Amino acid sequence: MPEPMDPLKSAKLSLTRRHFFQRGAAGIGGAALASLLNPDLLATTAEGKPTGGLPGLPHFPPTAKRVIYLHQSGAPSQIDLFDYKPKLDKLHGSELPSSIRNGQRITGMTSGQSSFPVARSIYKFNQYGQNGTYLSELMPHTGGIVDELP
Repeated sequence: MPEPMDPLKSAKLSLTRRHFFQRGAAGIGGAALASLLNPDLLATTAEGKPTGGLPGLPHFPPTAKRVIYLHQSGAPSQIDLFDYKPKLDKLHGSELPSSIRNGQRITGMTSGQSSFPVARSIYKFNQYGQNGTYLSELMPHTGGIVDELP
């Protein structure tokens, strides 16, 4: 018979980034469903005042009619698009300093690794615009308008 799993350990294993976004999407879906239901069915006190939330808020009447929730997986990270780090080129392949990790594992995928090499972006960065903003080679058209970006 398998040994029962410790509830704290089980909770730590189930709190992944994927689960966070799934639960967040369910929360927004619940809010959308609540907006479609009869407002008379929502929780109120005996006097008819709504319960929950912060008293006196919002300070203005809400104007939002809809929420657009986008979860787009598979896009390049900001490190491969905007975050030029020239020192990573020098440190590429060397061991990650322990001062960065403070003895903790980086992610669940790295729990079995004995080595943590530093890795640079696989894309080249160039300077664009009058201010010399670094952008990845993945965004050459954005480089043409980089001075117009906020």
